Amino acid sequence: MTTSILSIIVAVLLLFFGERLYWLFVGGVGFVVGLDFATRVLAGQPEWVILLAAVLAGLVGAVLAVFLQRIAIGFAGFMAGGYLAQALVAAFSGAPTAQYSTVAFVIGGILVAILVMVFLDWALIVTSALMGAAMISQWTVQEPVWRAVAFAVLFLVGAATQAQMLRGRPPRITETPRPPLDEA
Repeated sequence: MTTSILSIIVAVLLLFFGERLYWLFVGGVGFVVGLDFATRVLAGQPEWVILLAAVLAGLVGAVLAVFLQRIAIGFAGFMAGGYLAQALVAAFSGAPTAQYSTVAFVIGGILVAILVMVFLDWALIVTSALMGAAMISQWTVQEPVWRAVAFAVLFLVGAATQAQMLRGRPPRITETPRPPLDEA
């Protein structure tokens, strides 16, 4: 129960503030992927052990995001893309095999990591809104048709909200600019 409540809170924060607070994006993705991984690997363990593993993964991601911005954002993009690709495979194939699931994770991860590294702000908006919408619709709506509708509406609202916050703000720079070279 505690895991579900915390997951929904993380999902809402990702949905509406994933780009604004990029460390939240990295930490949130760490939490989500850590929770998914811990649930499978630590099956049979008490809920608090699984939750602790997910929270630790999120904290490590958030701390890395502060000190190693570009690397952490790229890694979070990879993990988010992998998670989203696996969710798509599961949604469209019913019961995906481990092989398809792994291939989807790697391909989705690479694509989103590249997008996040190249188009930082907009990729963060789209990816965090997708993550938040996927998590909320997955945990709150059971009927597949309504889950798809909820996902689409949540994604559009989250992306629009984040885009509105981005408006008028200069693009995020994750590396320190180098001084110009003298042409003397």
